[in-house]
Amino acid sequence: MQPDLMARFGFDEEDLAANKSGSLSTTQKQLFQRDNRGFYISLVFLSIAALVGAAELVPIALHPATRLPILTWGGVIALVLLAIGLIGSLFTQMNYRVEKVRGPAHLEKVLILRGETEALDIWSHEFIVNQLTFHVVETTFQVLRQGDVYAVYYAKHLRQILSVEHIT
Repeated sequence: MQPDLMARFGFDEEDLAANKSGSLSTTQKQLFQRDNRGFYISLVFLSIAALVGAAELVPIALHPATRLPILTWGGVIALVLLAIGLIGSLFTQMNYRVEKVRGPAHLEKVLILRGETEALDIWSHEFIVNQLTFHVVETTFQVLRQGDVYAVYYAKHLRQILSVEHIT
């Protein structure tokens, strides 16, 4: 059972040992860093777009009646893009703390969208342990056993499964 879980969830003995001690393995840390790299690259492009838009702010327009400075549309867009970039960067600074939940598995196959035919229906496969729901792919869902006890180690903020241990 454990080798099947390792293959389906994509972890090894080193990952499981690190997760049991409450931390990420070296491999898992590298994966999360790689995931963040893509966001930081997009953040750079977003910042460039904001700076280009900020060029509209240089000759601040003056309101004809009040002679008070007003923002042009380019300036407004630049400020919005900059705010999105800053807020987005705050969310990527997540603490990838490893959490553990243990208990009997409750497995549910939930219809999300009914297609024109039964073959086109879209299903969600849920792996529920102590009222904590994890979405898994169908092939993983088929390996799990209803009612068996599992210890699930997951990244708290992402609710992403890092490793799973079959207890009984």
